[in-house]
Amino acid sequence: TVTHATPFSAIGRTVAVARQSEQISRIARLSRLYEAARSATLAESSLVERLSAELGYELHVVDVTHGTEVLPSKRRIDPEISRQLRRQLQGRVDRLPPRMAVTIRNQLAATAFPLPTHRTCMLVVATSADITVDAFQLMHAQSLIGIEVERATRQRERDDVGGSLLLPQIMAGTLGSDAAQP
Repeated sequence: TVTHATPFSAIGRTVAVARQSEQISRIARLSRLYEAARSATLAESSLVERLSAELGYELHVVDVTHGTEVLPSKRRIDPEISRQLRRQLQGRVDRLPPRMAVTIRNQLAATAFPLPTHRTCMLVVATSADITVDAFQLMHAQSLIGIEVERATRQRERDDVGGSLLLPQIMAGTLGSDAAQP
């Protein structure tokens, strides 16, 4: 609210400065998001935990085909949220909705977003309130977590192949326990 004597150019400059300040703030938040992702590989906490702390919401990654949590976290997702997510999708995992409210007994329990991964996964924000994450920030978090899901999936596939090669040798006794232990 300004007086009629305030020049329009002064109002315009004020709006431009406020907008610029908002953009700088968004870039700073995005920078913190990427720093959390980078330091997750160096720290004891997982990427999901670091991004949860940065965004201020409890995040989980759920494989909606199997109902399992994909990335490790100290706090496990409520199994009822996982079941309800799968129930609401009703097996239609070929095309996930861009945003999905997960309700339990007609109460909002979580909000889920699809991840750009080969596995059919969703990023689940476990909160009973409507989330207010900046869409730009959320898109970047989805991409970062999607990359981590792909990396973890590939590592597990490599481990499975290695294990399938070792198991017959161990069972046949052609591989010593000292070599098999690692």
